[in-house]
Amino acid sequence: MSLFSGGKESVHAISTVESQGVKVKHLLHEIPTFKSPHAHNIEALETLAKSMNKHFTIVDLRNGEQELVDSLKNLSVDALVAGDINVPEHIRWLENICSQADMELLEPLFGKKTSADN
Repeated sequence: MSLFSGGKESVHAISTVESQGVKVKHLLHEIPTFKSPHAHNIEALETLAKSMNKHFTIVDLRNGEQELVDSLKNLSVDALVAGDINVPEHIRWLENICSQADMELLEPLFGKKTSADN
């Protein structure tokens, strides 16, 4: 399972772990509790997931993080893939979520350089 915004980081994270032999069968989109600069074009995300031959789930975090934990448990997956690059607070939050759901967190992009100049 992978978090999926439709953005380049989430797609790159999926591609990275799949190239390492991890099978990502399910994409999960989180509706955040805060105003997000990212538009939530759910129809476009559903189309992308279908074109990638992946199942698609939406979790509304405005209902509390327990909804995310419960969704992960109900989907019976072993690991959650995320495309964080340099937000350690988000990783700590996801580590807590994954611990509650009894699964591993995979962050293949964390700490990677974001440009050739770095």
